[in-house]
Amino acid sequence: NGNGYGAEWPEEAVKRGLFNIPSGVDATNALGAEKNVALFLELGVMTKEELLARRDIQLQHYAGLVEIEANCMVDMVQQQILPALKAAGLTEHVTRIEAAVPELEKEMHAMEAEGDDYAKATLARRVRFEAMERVREACDAAEGVCPAQLWPLATYRELLHLDSNQDFFGSTTALGNGQLVPALNRSSVRHAASTGSVGLKTAVDPAMIKAQANTVGWERGQSEVLV
Repeated sequence: NGNGYGAEWPEEAVKRGLFNIPSGVDATNALGAEKNVALFLELGVMTKEELLARRDIQLQHYAGLVEIEANCMVDMVQQQILPALKAAGLTEHVTRIEAAVPELEKEMHAMEAEGDDYAKATLARRVRFEAMERVREACDAAEGVCPAQLWPLATYRELLHLDSNQDFFGSTTALGNGQLVPALNRSSVRHAASTGSVGLKTAVDPAMIKAQANTVGWERGQSEVLV
């Protein structure tokens, strides 16, 4: 019946009398349409009250998730990203982000003040796909020029190579110059402490490895000394 993934399909669907609802919020709200209520009643699936309750709960759930994500983004930007950019002297990026965050907070407050579930979820969708995206774009641009040793969050390279960027406690490890130390396990820590190397490629100071292992062990509440 055609390519359902093609750009032309939405127009073709409308020509065939099919619904095209690109918004999940609008699609959820359509559960309350009279014809849908009648369908569920006729098939004995749900009563009108049950269907409307399902709709309302899904709308509330979506708005709540967006609110959590947006608040988390604001905290990460203000407590981690902006201090790092200021330390790096990236004034232009600081200014751009500091202008975007209040706009996000304004949209969040409007969403929080809305009492109607559908209207609130609609505002939440705008927060998610507009205000949060603007902050994300500004942060992505800043990440591209911020020195690696100052950037406070995990990069894609670190996430894709966790085995070479974390120690055996799951903590990202780094040398004083910002160079990441490959992951350490019990045997490699002992080997590194005695030979001054980790694996076959990276040479490091044995004392630094020993101090790192002992410090991490102490911070994690480990009772044994690994090296």
